[in-house]
Amino acid sequence: MANAFTRLTRALFARRTAAPRPPVQDWSDTPLARWLDRPERPLGGLAAEGADLFALIAGETSTEVLAAAIRRARATGDRRSEIAASERLVALTAAPDVACPLAELLFWSGRPDRAAAVLAATPRPAEAPGTWDMTAVLLAASGADPVRGRDEAVAIAGGATGGLRAALVARIVEADLRRGDTAAAQSLLDAERGAGGWRKPLALLAVRTRLVAEGPEAALALLQAEDVTAAIGDDAEAAAAIEARVRAALGRHEEVCERLFPLIAEAPWSWSLYAPAGEAAWNCDRLRDFADLLDRAAALYPARTDLLQLRCTAAADLGEFELAERLLAELRPRSEWAYHEARLALVCQRPGDGQLDAALAEAEAAGVPARVPAMVVASFAYFYGAAQVGLDRALDMIAPFADMSGEDAGYARLRLRLLIGLGRDAAAEALWQGLPPGLRREAGLEPFGLYFEQRAGRHAAARAGWTRHLARTAPVALNARSAYPDCLALKYDAAAGSPRDVFLFLTVFNGIEYIDWFLAYYRRLGVAQFFIVDNGSTDGTRERLLAEPDVSLFHAGGSFRRSGCGVFWVNHLLRRFGAGHWCLHVDMDEAFVFPHMDAGRSLRDFLDFLEAEGAEGAAGAMIDIYPADLASAAAEAAGGGDPFAASRYVDRDYSFLPCETPPYVFVQGGLRSRLTGRSLMMTKAPLIRMAPDVAYLVTNHQHTHLPLSSVRVGLLHYKFVGDIRARLAEAIDRQEHFMGARFYRALAAPVEAGAAGAGGGFLSPWSVPCEGPRTLVDLGLIASSPGWDGWNATAGA
Repeated sequence: MANAFTRLTRALFARRTAAPRPPVQDWSDTPLARWLDRPERPLGGLAAEGADLFALIAGETSTEVLAAAIRRARATGDRRSEIAASERLVALTAAPDVACPLAELLFWSGRPDRAAAVLAATPRPAEAPGTWDMTAVLLAASGADPVRGRDEAVAIAGGATGGLRAALVARIVEADLRRGDTAAAQSLLDAERGAGGWRKPLALLAVRTRLVAEGPEAALALLQAEDVTAAIGDDAEAAAAIEARVRAALGRHEEVCERLFPLIAEAPWSWSLYAPAGEAAWNCDRLRDFADLLDRAAALYPARTDLLQLRCTAAADLGEFELAERLLAELRPRSEWAYHEARLALVCQRPGDGQLDAALAEAEAAGVPARVPAMVVASFAYFYGAAQVGLDRALDMIAPFADMSGEDAGYARLRLRLLIGLGRDAAAEALWQGLPPGLRREAGLEPFGLYFEQRAGRHAAARAGWTRHLARTAPVALNARSAYPDCLALKYDAAAGSPRDVFLFLTVFNGIEYIDWFLAYYRRLGVAQFFIVDNGSTDGTRERLLAEPDVSLFHAGGSFRRSGCGVFWVNHLLRRFGAGHWCLHVDMDEAFVFPHMDAGRSLRDFLDFLEAEGAEGAAGAMIDIYPADLASAAAEAAGGGDPFAASRYVDRDYSFLPCETPPYVFVQGGLRSRLTGRSLMMTKAPLIRMAPDVAYLVTNHQHTHLPLSSVRVGLLHYKFVGDIRARLAEAIDRQEHFMGARFYRALAAPVEAGAAGAGGGFLSPWSVPCEGPRTLVDLGLIASSPGWDGWNATAGA
């Protein structure tokens, strides 16, 4: 969950290699001094051996030992120890070369008042005052009184020349951007440009300012301007970092990975590229590739704490929990704050951990700056909690950082999501309208404007906006690094068909256990033609489907993951064959259900109703349907019973939250959530009226804007049929599902335990026998509407 703030702080606190200890005059014989005599030992190792590190620092009287402690802490990124040693050394000497870095550390650690007190007690040196001026400008420009403080900062910068002046002005501009004041930032940049051109830091900030003020396209254009490229010069790392920032804002995460991964491989010391590369990898499901890159870099630079923290967090995101624990153990003696940040990421990702509050309290007790923990925990609350109390708490946690987040699209996106999830649309729209215009054009924020358009009933504007958004952002769903599927057998005859034909589209790999049930179910429902992409099945699926008269079969041998989990292939077929038709997009283990279908109403009746109400899509929830336990289901199937009939239970505890992306609902809950402790996205949008401007975004979870039905539908998810253990093992081995199949790994252990008879199977107080769509309606998992309740199929009204 990296964002602009974490990138900035990582840059400011870049780890440096420890310098050898110089000859000293007053090297004491204290435990701290003896520990520092060995340069490879981080300060945190003292605490690991039971010593009170901070008491030892507070009692140290040797300035040389304290200076060495500061160097050691900097070398391992141990900001807490660096602050403690710096505070002790400043108390002994009041040296500006220690006090100014300390004040900056305190400021970025969320203690601006303490930072100001340190600087106020430090006289400005008569000679070489640049360091003091840099700190003074940072604190003044970022203070509680932005007008007065900024004037003071500008006055200090005005007395400087050359590179120092550029660095001072850069700090003022950064403070302007943190407040979202792009006009003030641009005014200062223009003045500097007119006074003799930009130096590199100001050229880079000009691109950032243009990004926030006007948007990614304008920032890219400025990045290519002659004076900007001249100012950046041959600094390939700086050029790559700023371009990555802009392209990420445009949603071109795959392009960022393609640009940064080779650069890091060739120049692994390009430290500023790792965070944007990791963020892009997370956004386009290439975190596994990024983790491999980190492993190679860590082998070359084992002392880099920042690489260790990134790898630990990546391991947590990928579900590699044992590895994450080992890395945490390595991380703690190097940097306690980095340890707590990584531990929070792990606690949030590990299923059923139950340690979140304790981990948060320990991070707070250790003095970890509050912003990173707040963002991590608030994101967790939104994506994996979904309870109103959790969203309220998350909103409260991140609220204090609003004044420091003027250019942070990730912060704005999370805050908007929380407000919308809580039903506070008016507050969300006010926040949206208050963002700088360029920030609203960033890929992660533009959909919120379209959400407000559709909420106001402006469907044409929302639909056209999504078409523009896809063209600007080039998502994997339409622009994957994958070939279109090859046609193996086209059975559909357009000339013999009808515009009222219903089509079904899906991707399959080794689905032989489901084929007979699946085809029979959807043929009964009224599907006229199946368009199926086989992703290299080895179990006879391909041969079986080739024999079916109503299955048009296609082959895609490329990576399922790199195709956006098949959505790139399905979108291609939808645009090629589906335009003008009602189309279902489902998986092989999903059964489409809607209210009143068990009362004699057909899919055709439902489609006629949708057309009458002006809807072009119907959405709802994926509902896990499961047996009491795997053993009884296997016994029932072995005795000649229907293996699907054994799956007859559903959970009642689903939640439905409004969200910004069509179909505008975020669904969580179900058996897999209960088994793994992870509330997966259970939103499904399986039925659309296909048109040339329509596309799925994330498999069949989300799509571009369509007027949606008042009826909520569902997909019964028959995951627990047949040899589920073999299918889970296969998915884990292939690593072609989201985040290296991390959710399959999370599910494997409880499924294995259930198969062995542990835990009493799958039933719980949340389990309800499902007798058909009526049960789902009664539970609120699917929902009818007055219009559909009263629909007269014969009369068409």
